[in-house]
Amino acid sequence: ETLDLNLEIDKKTYDLTNKSYVKLFDLSPLEAKSTVEYFYNQKIHTSHVPFNDILPSKIISVEEFLNTKDFNYGSFDIRASLNSSVVKKICSSELIWNIAKKYLHSNEIKIYSINTMLTKQSKSDNYVTNLHYDFECASKVTFFIYWTDVSKLNGATRLLQGSHLFLHDRRLASYISDPLLKYIEGKAGEIYALDTWALHSGNPNITSPRLVTWIRFSSMPVKSYYLDRNYLFKDSLNEINQKFSK
Repeated sequence: ETLDLNLEIDKKTYDLTNKSYVKLFDLSPLEAKSTVEYFYNQKIHTSHVPFNDILPSKIISVEEFLNTKDFNYGSFDIRASLNSSVVKKICSSELIWNIAKKYLHSNEIKIYSINTMLTKQSKSDNYVTNLHYDFECASKVTFFIYWTDVSKLNGATRLLQGSHLFLHDRRLASYISDPLLKYIEGKAGEIYALDTWALHSGNPNITSPRLVTWIRFSSMPVKSYYLDRNYLFKDSLNEINQKFSK
């Protein structure tokens, strides 16, 4: 009732509220290409988050990661992500901050996680390709950037649209068949907002390496901020958060 659908931010907030996701804007092909080149020259952790006590990882080169059949999800830590000028620019985008504030109904928000992930074919499975909810916080929203082209058959994130509005049922995933899911297909450089209280997952179908960055905002304390040791990079996060969370 408080949204003006003639305004870009309000229209995108409305679509996010009803569909669980919305496309925001595109980066240039050059920005996407240079970002892929940047991350391919960094060290990568061999798990879908850099620091996880349950699934410990090691740090290797991207070349070794791509050539090892046992690895399917790798990730870069927050400092590596923010050392990318393009990622840092997106984290400082007023459009993203304004949508996050409007969607979370608060001016007191912050970025608590920046996770860049590289995914490829592997003989190993990863639990994030199973349909699941992210319940680490009661008030959050995620923005993600595809750095490579994705499709239904090649790495596109999938979700049950609008399911963040459902009464929670832990059995729901077992009822859902693939035709009910939306695959968020996109080109390199496309940026989306996503409510991960919706039922969603990674895509087990992947034919070429997929690179994506997830930037998560919240208006309250978040469990994964501590479990994933994002606090190790609080100074880097605060550098951005202090500019916008007023």
